[in-house]
Amino acid sequence: MLTRRSRLSSFAVALFLAAAFASPPIATGQAATETAVPRITNPATPAEGTSEITLKEQWRLGAGDGEVFGMVTGVFRDPAGNVCLLDNQTSELRVYSPQGKLVRKIGRKGEGPGEVQIAGGACALPDGGYAMIQSFPGKLVLFQGDGTPAGSIVPQMGAGAGQSFLVVIGALAAGPHLALACMNQTFNQAEMKMHREHLLGVFDRQGGLIRKVLSANDDMDLSQGFKMSERSANRYQGRWTTASDGTIYSAPDIYGYEIHVYDGQGQEKAVFGRDYQTIARTAQEKKEIEEIYAGFMRNAPNVTFIVEESHPDIQDVAMGPDGNLWVLTSQGKYRAPAGVLGTYDVFSPEGRFLRQVSLRGEADSKEDVVTLAGDRVIVVRNFLSAVRAFAGSVVKEAGGGQADATPPPAEADEAFADEDYEVVEEGAPAAKSGGAEDAGVVIVCYTL
Repeated sequence: MLTRRSRLSSFAVALFLAAAFASPPIATGQAATETAVPRITNPATPAEGTSEITLKEQWRLGAGDGEVFGMVTGVFRDPAGNVCLLDNQTSELRVYSPQGKLVRKIGRKGEGPGEVQIAGGACALPDGGYAMIQSFPGKLVLFQGDGTPAGSIVPQMGAGAGQSFLVVIGALAAGPHLALACMNQTFNQAEMKMHREHLLGVFDRQGGLIRKVLSANDDMDLSQGFKMSERSANRYQGRWTTASDGTIYSAPDIYGYEIHVYDGQGQEKAVFGRDYQTIARTAQEKKEIEEIYAGFMRNAPNVTFIVEESHPDIQDVAMGPDGNLWVLTSQGKYRAPAGVLGTYDVFSPEGRFLRQVSLRGEADSKEDVVTLAGDRVIVVRNFLSAVRAFAGSVVKEAGGGQADATPPPAEADEAFADEDYEVVEEGAPAAKSGGAEDAGVVIVCYTL
């Protein structure tokens, strides 16, 4: 559950969580594009064909070894090759050696030095340090490589922004700078209206805005109720990444296979994609997504969330060990053959569709989250169980009573069939009964 120190009002909690999942579209070309850029459209078939890699498991954590995870919302590797796991429930970053041995724990929940109220993410810094996101009130809490607190950064949205309720959604190193996804909310309490600015930008290490990469604004009349649609959502963490030289790759829209490329200063350089057929969700797939959002939205008055009929085309983008961009599509995630973690489209840095690579290993495409981290593949098993449990705990703690986070019975071969999800205490695993890992969240590390 949430502690009192990190607890917001029931509406603010629901609205913040909804914002993290649902924001208006990030309009391309508003800030960074001043001249036409090259556009590369590739055919549906890769130039070098397809291949399959059978992954080799290196280690796993959380399966009866004393390691307990709540909701792991951040997975990355630092410059030393360590695997870093952020537990949202405890606001703690755990650093493991390449061999899976615990090196150190960094941060904790709180308001003092080296503490965060709501840990929304984390990233490694080029100097060997780390940045942990406090989602709201938005800031980055910095640490040296040994875990010593090193101050904090409050991103400045730009001149005249009038920051009121700043939410930091994502952060990655972009060369010597930082690429940050933020949302600033300004309320007019008398008229019950809210203005929101959404931004993906390049910032210096003091939090100063260097350049807006993508931005959009919207206004909401909270007194009349409003709708949030998945089509207008922009899940920053899943659809943008950075290369070691600071290049930023972003897929702004959930539909339309289109990736925009920016240099380390935020200047747009190219756009590329390929022919792609959007795939429809099954009735069960749509129902599962609706139930997750319902848990987060239960205490947001007059808010309706609309789940789309189709899966977002691009699910994830990541830099591969070969220096190319690896793109996970809806087809590669939800329609992968049994025993395949995912099928990735591999593009050259210039945007040429080179090949498709299927990764064979142990995972449930609906339940687990797969992260490419250099030459490692990290799987967070039972992730959606943790999300459902967390959504229920937020609703209960915010005063909304027990959330109905348990899906109704379904066919035995469906991903969430006959499973019982429970609201968990802070620091406890989000337990899932009847699944592949009864111990709750399990981390599996493969070599690519």
